[in-house]
Amino acid sequence: MSGLKLFYQIMHQRGYYPFDNPLQDGLSVALSQVEAFLEQDDHFPHPPETSGVVEPRRTHRLSQ
Repeated sequence: MSGLKLFYQIMHQRGYYPFDNPLQDGLSVALSQVEAFLEQDDHFPHPPETSGVVEPRRTHRLSQ
């Protein structure tokens, strides 16, 4: 494990590997940012009171 850790540190220092953590890649970082954005309640526009539309309750995730 220490050999792999040293390998990734050297690759990162020389610019061959762009990520600080070898277990994180661009896709996992982007997905975590999207999940954090979707957990916020203020990013969806709210319908006017007179439309009669009720916002759905988000008590559980639909999929993993």
